[in-house]
Amino acid sequence: MHIKFKILPFLLGLGGCFNTIHNDIPSKQIAMKSEKREQIASQLLKEGRAFIRNNNVLAGLNKYKEICKHYLETEAAPMAFHAWGTLLRDKGNFTGAFEKLRFITKNYTSYEQYNQVVVEEFHIACKLMKDYETSARKKLGLWFKDATPGIECFQHIVTMAPRSAYAPKALLHMAQLEYLSGEKAKAIEALDRLISDYPDNDLVPQAYLLEGEIYLSFVNGPQYDQGMTKKAINCYEDYLRLFGSRSDLLAETGKAKKGLHQAMELYAGSRLVLGDFFLNRRSYPQGAMVFYNEARLLAPNSDKAREANARIDFANTNELPPMTWADRILGRIIYKPTNPNP
Repeated sequence: MHIKFKILPFLLGLGGCFNTIHNDIPSKQIAMKSEKREQIASQLLKEGRAFIRNNNVLAGLNKYKEICKHYLETEAAPMAFHAWGTLLRDKGNFTGAFEKLRFITKNYTSYEQYNQVVVEEFHIACKLMKDYETSARKKLGLWFKDATPGIECFQHIVTMAPRSAYAPKALLHMAQLEYLSGEKAKAIEALDRLISDYPDNDLVPQAYLLEGEIYLSFVNGPQYDQGMTKKAINCYEDYLRLFGSRSDLLAETGKAKKGLHQAMELYAGSRLVLGDFFLNRRSYPQGAMVFYNEARLLAPNSDKAREANARIDFANTNELPPMTWADRILGRIIYKPTNPNP
């Protein structure tokens, strides 16, 4: 009696749990390799395919399961994993499908459809990424998805197929997922790998732009340490130096220029903050002038440059700034630079 196709999602859900115990092909099965076992596995695979064609899914999956459990050393094994993974994927069990395909790319590198399996792994990882992005936008509360499965899938592709066309794409998607999930340092690490390992890839310009954006996202304002701002400036400057003249990247170059301008203004703002500290809190206009000049040089056509010029004009008058409440209580603090050669 045939099993009706409508119960397939339930059966595949159970199937997705199988094979998580496998790490590699057991040495005992490798030692048992023989022509007879190849014939048995081939027959099981043939029967399984026939059952699936006739919509007897339960019987077909049982044949695949038997191969994947007892005949891992045979040529039929990767085919069984591949067929099983395809069924899981088609019914929306993407994590279960990837586990089946992962076992192939990890253990059957000579499988004739190995490259096709890598392609299928990539598309499944992209689907997991899309699901996470959707849940992140909707902020689904307790049902909020985890980015880890997608990240692990992309990482597996990079590890098992580093010379494939999908490895740099996987690194970029890893970075995007890590960034979206709040793991900014890991996102930058993935982008650095893309830039250093695949310097001629078409995705490298996008990697520079995203890395600059992530560095800027670390900075809370000009009052804070600007180490990340300087790294963002380096990213945008590297992009413009390497790709700024390419006519096919006009939009991306515009983003790089905008990002660099934003980073420069932020860094110039931090110079104003330091200059104000020496001028207003330490009554040391000479020291303040160093930072004001740096601010106007960093962003010469910005509001920050105009502010710096106004402060320089005031500092040149040698007038003391208004006293703060602390100055009134404790007295004005006058900064006296140390003379290294008294």
